[in-house]
Amino acid sequence: MFKKRLYGIAFIVLLPLPLSAANVSVLVAETGLLEGVPPFAISSIWEGILLDVFFEGGHIVSNAPVIRLPSFPDKELPGEAVSDFYEAAGGGAEYFVLVILDYSRLKMDGRQKQPDASLRLFKIRPYKMIYKLQADLSKEKAINEDFALIKRQIERLTAYINE
Repeated sequence: MFKKRLYGIAFIVLLPLPLSAANVSVLVAETGLLEGVPPFAISSIWEGILLDVFFEGGHIVSNAPVIRLPSFPDKELPGEAVSDFYEAAGGGAEYFVLVILDYSRLKMDGRQKQPDASLRLFKIRPYKMIYKLQADLSKEKAINEDFALIKRQIERLTAYINE
């Protein structure tokens, strides 16, 4: 009997607390690569870290496959990403994260380097880009430093969710 009362009190106390979980959809886009060049492993690493950061932040997260852009986009939401944006909106996402990895400045000499990265956070309804960050990560570093740097850049986005 005591346990039932305790559960009832806990339920009543916790019920009015707002849940901070947001539904977030992420998309990684590559640009600056020659036609026929397979996707770079670092693009998958970015995607994995994106998913991890938002999931660890308590959000519901989904993703679309990495896409290839012919050039760095002039628009905040490039045409190639629009269908993924609408698919995310149709699936109930509240936020859309687009990361554009620009490989055009990298020398194709086999060394592990980071591409330039543009991180963009969109509110789906009403449509609005709420955060944009241009990060130059192309300097050579130890790979574990790269992972920490990528994670810090992505964590900056989470502060703008559910403001």
